Amino acid sequence: DAQVIADMGDKDHARRTARDYGVPVILGSDILPTPEEAQAKAAALGYPVLIKAKAGGGGRGIRLIKEPQLLKKEYLAASSEAELAFGDGQVYLEKYLSPVRHVEMQMLCDQQGNCVCLGERECSVQRKNQKLLEECAWASASAPCSAKTRSCSRKAPARRSTKPPASA
Repeated sequence: DAQVIADMGDKDHARRTARDYGVPVILGSDILPTPEEAQAKAAALGYPVLIKAKAGGGGRGIRLIKEPQLLKKEYLAASSEAELAFGDGQVYLEKYLSPVRHVEMQMLCDQQGNCVCLGERECSVQRKNQKLLEECAWASASAPCSAKTRSCSRKAPARRSTKPPASA
């Protein structure tokens, strides 16, 4: 359904939906309308943090902030870049993690709630937050890590109208 694709393109909505279904997400925030709110949240998360655009992709609207005095300037730059590129300047924060692997899961789900993982893609080869190479399969994954990742990904909703479980 086209609405599911649109919903997952809204990173704030996608993060909240994943949390509602018990899917682990990187520690971060919801939308932060002002640099002052971003500064308070960054202080609570601890540096370094990433400022990330709610919309778009391709590495646009992302800034790594290692020191508090840089946050306001980079917040405004990321928001402006996102507004120009995607027509939406809203941003949120995520805790910056390093070193990590960037792995994506390809899921196929139907409206009855059936869901299968078609495989993982290793996307860690990047330049300026833009993927340069997607390698299938995730060769460096241990079997237990891959199984846990697939299990978590199956918690995501198969359709937009699905309500999260009451225990989530």
